Amino acid sequence: MSNSNLCANQVIHFLEAQGVECVFGIPGGHTLSLNDAFIDSSIKFV
Repeated sequence: MSNSNLCANQVIHFLEAQGVECVFGIPGGHTLSLNDAFIDSSIKFV
């Protein structure tokens, strides 16, 4: 697992702990690891 994947997973866990249910964003090259992490989370990415 790369550092960007580890960081993305930590961000997702933090957002879930804060009760976030949905996030909005524009997927792109620099955010792909974060977008991938949303797939396995309870947070909806729009």
